[in-house]
This record gives sequence, C-alpha cells and structure tokens, in this order.
Amino acid sequence: MKILFDARPIVDAPQGGVGRVAFMQAKKIVEKAENDVIFFTTGSHKPQLPTELLNSHTFHKHIHIPNKIWSLLCIFGFRPLSWFIREKPDSVMLPNIGFIGAPTSWKMQLIVHDLSFLIEPKWFRFKQMVWHRFVQPKKLFQEAHELLCVSERTKKDLIQLVQIHENKCHVIHMEKSLLIEPEANEILEKYAGKRIVLAFGAHDKRKNFLTAEIAVKELQKENAFTDIALLTIGRDVFPTDEQLAALYSQASALLYPSWYEGFGLPLHEASRYGCRVVASTAGALPETAPEGTVFANPAKPQQWVEALRIVLTQHHC
Repeated sequence: MKILFDARPIVDAPQGGVGRVAFMQAKKIVEKAENDVIFFTTGSHKPQLPTELLNSHTFHKHIHIPNKIWSLLCIFGFRPLSWFIREKPDSVMLPNIGFIGAPTSWKMQLIVHDLSFLIEPKWFRFKQMVWHRFVQPKKLFQEAHELLCVSERTKKDLIQLVQIHENKCHVIHMEKSLLIEPEANEILEKYAGKRIVLAFGAHDKRKNFLTAEIAVKELQKENAFTDIALLTIGRDVFPTDEQLAALYSQASALLYPSWYEGFGLPLHEASRYGCRVVASTAGALPETAPEGTVFANPAKPQQWVEALRIVLTQHHC
C-alpha cells in the first residue's frame, strides 16, 4: 500500500503534542512491511526526518516551495500536492489540520486532536484565529474519508459541532511517547533541595496557567510547603526530551488545569516517570487521564490548592 504522509508536524514542532502524535502514528505505519510511505514536507529548506522513520520502504519528498506561498495557493483553491506527487497514493495520512493542497479524489485520513477553536475562539490570539479561518477546518473534516479522533470526547465534538456522521469518526489508540532515559542536567541542579511542581502553557489561555500559579503560591505560605517551586515548561525552561524525562522523574507533581483538552499527552508522559498528576475535570481529561490522577475543577483555584496539598503530602511520605 502506498501511503502519503504529511510529515510537517513532525519536523516543525516535534516536542509539541501534535508532533508527538504524528511521530507515533508514522512509526506505526512504517513498521508494517506492506506499506510504502512517502513523507512529504514543504518549505525553503529541506528538514531532517527522524532516523526511526527511514528504511527501504520510506521516501522523503520535499517540495521546495516557501510555506507562505504554499498556504496562499491552498487559500486560492489550488491543490498543489498533485503537482508534485504524480501518482495517486492509496491513502493520505494527515496528522493535523493545515494547508494540505490534496485533491478531494484522494482518500484522506485526518487526525483530529480537539475542536477548541470552535468551542471558544477567545482562547486563541488574533493571528491564530485568522489562520483557522483560512484553513477551513470544517471543509477539511468534510473532505476527509476518515477522521481519527484522539478521544471519545473529540469524536462527540465532531458529531455535535460539525455534524459529521458517526461512521466516519474512529477513536485511535494512543501509543506511549517519550520512551527515553532521563538525563541529568543543569535544570535539576538549579532546583536542588526544592520540591518541583511542573506546569505548561503560561502563554496559552486555554491551559489556564494562572490556576496552577495560584495553587503553588498559596501552599508556599504554609510552613510545610515553603520548599516547593513552580517550574513552567515553555516559559522557565525549554528542555530536550531527555531533560523533560528527567524533570518528570524528579518532580513531585504536574498541574494541568486546562479549560479544554482533546487528550492530554503530558499527563501520560509524567505518569510514566512516576510524577503525580493533578488534572482538570474539563474536556477529555476525565476520560483519558492515567490511573491515579487527582482531579479538580479548573474554575475553582481552591480545589487545586487542596489537591496539590494531598499529592505533595503523599509524595513526601
């Protein structure tokens, strides 16, 4: 089977949730010997694909067109992918919404992570809202032959908000990511003697970071918790995968008070390395969070103070 795979999420944002899911899906496809896979990318410079995706059955097709020009071609109704991929593939795998440029006659599978851009547009910056408007996600959903949802919640959102037929939506099993050994690093040295509390999304309204910050600051006022320190991934540090694994393995807790999530991959990564998790009751998290997760209402910061106290007390024991 000849599969055309959009590898841009893998090389553009490999450490984000979308990039990780794309990589996991790509590995699953490559491991099947009957598949011949063409990974395509666009842009002025050809990126490097992860070596795990390269073998005798795979090929990297880079299209030397700047991404902005590619986007404009798609916005004006052109289907440029067919200009460079002459032979129609058996299937096209799209790890995320974007400016694809594939003919509607090609059989397309699209991974849907969440519909937060439809649920609450104000979570996004103006530039992001404009991007969503031009990408036309609803049109992509309609054109795809199959929609692969990362959770039952995402599937339900597609059916209710976009009126997609249930038979077209399928929930996929999420493979484990970040399967690497932790690496000692200077980040941990800086926080020696502290109980580290991790958080994400300081610059993302949807992640509701303020609630995590409030919970830590409130507990720090108590004598038993003066040694805790909030470490924000993507603001305080920008770790490699090895460093992130080390942070998970040494952290006392991960706070994830998001207003909405389609899956919540960091919860599973943290749990794998023994880090206790406090997660929001919103979106798909009650469905997808790992066993042992403590839940709190994202709209009630005091619940997060109490939940963090419980987790840290248990961890300290």
